[in-house]
Amino acid sequence: IANKRSISWAIAQAASADGARLAVTYQGERLEENVRDLSATLTDPLILPCDVTVDAQIDSVFAAIDKEFGGLDFVVHGAAFAPRARRACFYRAGWRWT
Repeated sequence: IANKRSISWAIAQAASADGARLAVTYQGERLEENVRDLSATLTDPLILPCDVTVDAQIDSVFAAIDKEFGGLDFVVHGAAFAPRARRACFYRAGWRWT
């Protein structure tokens, strides 16, 4: 969840309203406060840092989810990332970079 306008946030609200307990992730300290504020309106969420460019953080998230929930019923992957230098040519060059 990046902010209140993200599609991930709309999905989280709908899932929570339908009774789902969610694990919510954020990328970096800059987004943490906003995600925690938004998640306060959800039912008992598990809130975890997850920078998808760091394999160890992904592993840590899945370990915490297994411990807390015993597994997953569904995943919403709403991460979008491109290095600042690549954003101008993002649509022309595609989403992969080296």
